[in-house]
Amino acid sequence: MKANKKILFIPIFFICVLTINYFCYTYYSKKEFKQKINFSIAKINITPALRCELYDKNGTELDLNSYTFFKTDSLRTNDSIVKKENSSKMLVYRKNNSGKYIIFSEFQPD
Repeated sequence: MKANKKILFIPIFFICVLTINYFCYTYYSKKEFKQKINFSIAKINITPALRCELYDKNGTELDLNSYTFFKTDSLRTNDSIVKKENSSKMLVYRKNNSGKYIIFSEFQPD
C-alpha cells in the first residue's frame, strides 16, 4: 500500500512543478509585453556564456526574461533599445555619421 502512494506521489509532484513553471513564465511574459522600454546603453559586460549584460548611465541593468542579447548581436555603448507598450518587437537604434538614430537591429522574444 505504501509503494502505491509513492508511485502516485511522483507524477502528481511533477505535474505541480510543471504547472507552477508554466504560470510563472506566462506571468513574466505578459508583464514584459505590457512594459514600455527606452534604454540607452552606457556599459556592456560579456558573460562567459557570451551573453550581454546591459547597463545605463546610472548603473541599472536591463533585466529581461523574454529577450537575450549575445556578443554576436554587435551591440555598442550609446545604442538605444526601444520597445513600445503592448508590443513584442524590440528595436535597437544606433547613431549614424550624421548623428541621427537609425534602426540597427530588431529582436523578438525568445
